[in-house]
Amino acid sequence: MQAKDIPEVPVLQFLASLEESPATWVDNNGAFFDNSIQRGMPSGVPAKVALAKMAAMIRKGLVNGCACGCRGDFLITDQGRTMLTAALAQTTETV
Repeated sequence: MQAKDIPEVPVLQFLASLEESPATWVDNNGAFFDNSIQRGMPSGVPAKVALAKMAAMIRKGLVNGCACGCRGDFLITDQGRTMLTAALAQTTETV
């Protein structure tokens, strides 16, 4: 699996659900915190790939934070919220 294979919408939905609290990267001895960004990723995504995805989303301006592998402190940006709203509206229209 590569970072490009991970959909952005679920990651943005997870970040939006945190209501301005940052998502972390660090896990709790193998068990993810409730606000771990891994909860927005597909199951089984390797840590290195998840970090690469977050770095790509930061470069696109969809997310703020640090993808170096530290805490992360990922937050959805206004641009990310706009993309999320458009993606969800498009999904609703096609249903």
